[in-house]
Amino acid sequence: MKLTHGLAAVALALTAMAAQAEVTGTASVVSDYNWRGITQTSQDPALQGSIDYAHESGFYLGAWGSNV
Repeated sequence: MKLTHGLAAVALALTAMAAQAEVTGTASVVSDYNWRGITQTSQDPALQGSIDYAHESGFYLGAWGSNV
């Protein structure tokens, strides 16, 4: 019985922590990816995306990616 109450307490704590976090993301298609005036995609489109996680404690984690 005590184990069940302990597991329920942990589940509630994790749920409360997840409710205070924010996850955002972006996705884009660009016509040409240039760096210092030089095309990186042979003038073809580039796909780019990002995902960010921010917690109210100040912890932040982000990732960005591209097909370049």
